[in-house]
Amino acid sequence: MEPLALLSYYEQKGLMKPSMVRLVKKRLKYVEEGVRRVEEASSLNYPKYYIEPRLHLCSDGSVTSLGVFYARMIPMEFEDRIEPMVELSAALIALGSKYTIHAVLAHEFLHYVEFAMRLKNFSITSDAPVYSNFEAVYVDEEKLVDPKKVFRSRSLLNLLKKKFRNGLVDERLNSKVVRLWIDKGLPTVSTGIEYNFVRIPVEKLAKVHIDPVLLERLDEFGRDR
Repeated sequence: MEPLALLSYYEQKGLMKPSMVRLVKKRLKYVEEGVRRVEEASSLNYPKYYIEPRLHLCSDGSVTSLGVFYARMIPMEFEDRIEPMVELSAALIALGSKYTIHAVLAHEFLHYVEFAMRLKNFSITSDAPVYSNFEAVYVDEEKLVDPKKVFRSRSLLNLLKKKFRNGLVDERLNSKVVRLWIDKGLPTVSTGIEYNFVRIPVEKLAKVHIDPVLLERLDEFGRDR
């Protein structure tokens, strides 16, 4: 999938303002910089990524617990394979700082590594369901492989530590997203916590494609289970 394919489709259908599309395209350079930064810090290839035009909003039923999915790692099924991809919100790219974008990219890369580890151990379908935003944040953090085992860059590790404390911490981004995205009527969709969960039928596990170099290095990233 071409990274901007969905965004272009939304623009063609009149569902996204051309000015916002131009802004996302202009700031895509921060995504490209972040991908290179992660690759240099890990000596691994970053998975493919794409821009999601809709902002996914999630609530567990409480007005005060509205959450935003700015990014996620998701296996995408094609005709002959299932390929892990990173989904990045257009709102994140348009309104997030360069450093927040880099931190999110690094965070999702850790999910990609964890996904590969679980696939190797055939434990990918064993997660229990989660029903609240608080629990989802906890499980999200619990699942991550130790970033110090993956990244050799002190600056990237410090950025992750600063930006991710029980979830992404960026009140400036959240405020801008409310004012300049949600209140402006740009594309949003309400979704449940289960949106952020991966379920792959056992019979399709053999179709999942993981970078062979990553598979060879998984033992380096292992942790006590």
